[in-house]
Amino acid sequence: VLSVAKALSIQAHPDKELAKVLNKLHPNLYKDDNHKPEMALAVTEFEALCSFISLEELKSVLRDVPEIIELVGSAEVNKLLQINEHGHEEKVKSGLKSAFTQLMSASKEMTAEVISNLKGRLYTESKIRQLTGKEQLVLQLEKQYPADIGVVSAFFLNYVKLNPGEALYIGANEPHAYLYGECIECMATSDNVVRAGLTPKNLDIQALCSMLTYKQLTLLHREEALPLTTLSVLEPGPSFSSGNSRLTSQWKGFPEILKGFPLSPYITRYLPPFDEFEVDRCILPRGAATVFPAIPGPSIFLLTAGEG
Repeated sequence: VLSVAKALSIQAHPDKELAKVLNKLHPNLYKDDNHKPEMALAVTEFEALCSFISLEELKSVLRDVPEIIELVGSAEVNKLLQINEHGHEEKVKSGLKSAFTQLMSASKEMTAEVISNLKGRLYTESKIRQLTGKEQLVLQLEKQYPADIGVVSAFFLNYVKLNPGEALYIGANEPHAYLYGECIECMATSDNVVRAGLTPKNLDIQALCSMLTYKQLTLLHREEALPLTTLSVLEPGPSFSSGNSRLTSQWKGFPEILKGFPLSPYITRYLPPFDEFEVDRCILPRGAATVFPAIPGPSIFLLTAGEG
């Protein structure tokens, strides 16, 4: 269970192939050779940064946030502004990777100066216009992590807000940061985290920038077989389909928010697109009873409220 009052790091988790390499090269930092897909199921309103914004939105950011040009360079910015999104997916990824790597690799001195300028500009403009949600977030992050490059990198990522009962899944090599709220975090058996900002912990900026997928926009999905492990979340309080399939998604931008699907009047199932686990959420009114469907593997039950 995560209760996030201060933003957690800008990070990504390696796929299995990269995890083996990192574990062999730096066993003191990456202590196992497994991947770590994860899902956050919101218990309260929950906020996160996740995956890269679309090219169209990124172009707007590059035009509207002059401080980014100081960190990335006008040549890199112009390359991105001139790219036509249609039919140039690899060119977009290459340009985004180059610009983001340049941003994250900026010197501490330049980063501190640029963030100070950004902070001053936004405070001045807030007197004559309403700041955007992302701009307000950036000012909030700056208070928590002054002069941290993660503050500026937030402009490159989707700002996701979950309502209680909604879930967000994080695939391998996707950038993300949990910002605020309480959630049930489920993950594969691994401690591998590559961090690059918003943290006093060890940073591995080169590894993070080289490992990311740099996917943006669109969502495709299909169904396939049941996973091995179930975590059941039980809640008190006052939805019908078969639960023997899972949704798999390839997403390139704003992450899909999972709302789950009903197994019974009281149980909702969340199926992330990986094999390690699924989550059943049960909201059971006083005096009611329910039976969880059998699954071919171990289960963990977590009670968040109630008694008995």
